[in-house]
Amino acid sequence: MIAVHCIMTLVIVINPLNQEVEHYLKVSHSFGTGRVVTRTTVLLLVLFVGLSVPDFSPVMNLVGASTIPIGCVVLPSLFYLYSEAATEDEWRKGHTPSLMNVIRRTDKTVLIINFFILSVAVVGGVLGTMQGLDKIAKAEFSAPCYVRAFTSEYYNSSFTIKQNCCGRFRNISTYDDFCGA
Repeated sequence: MIAVHCIMTLVIVINPLNQEVEHYLKVSHSFGTGRVVTRTTVLLLVLFVGLSVPDFSPVMNLVGASTIPIGCVVLPSLFYLYSEAATEDEWRKGHTPSLMNVIRRTDKTVLIINFFILSVAVVGGVLGTMQGLDKIAKAEFSAPCYVRAFTSEYYNSSFTIKQNCCGRFRNISTYDDFCGA
């Protein structure tokens, strides 16, 4: 069930990228070999990038900490304040109120609440970005598996499973110091 969910999500999420690539390459919008080849190539490139960066968490930490506070808190709050402070006449003319007009026209309680929310988001975003930069600076990225196979003299992967079954019905398994029934 999870696999079906992930596959369907991939189709939805990657569709805008596919459409942009098709538009850039001037591929026909009707179903055909051009679209199949383009979408297959894009998916293979996404797969290649996913395999090329085995430890993607430092990158995601940095991107998330630097963009999420801005996109989810700062900009919506500012848009709200500016849209509430604008008069009907300013909207018709396409004018945006100045910062002083926003401060003068907005209820002080709403202004204080929004300022507090903005402050928390900015401080959290800055601290998260600093932590993300620190983690990405200290990260040890390893070569992808398809490169290690050709560059390492001793490329072998092996694992050992230690399992001891005990108990009256031999249904209790122990793994090193961990015992589960």
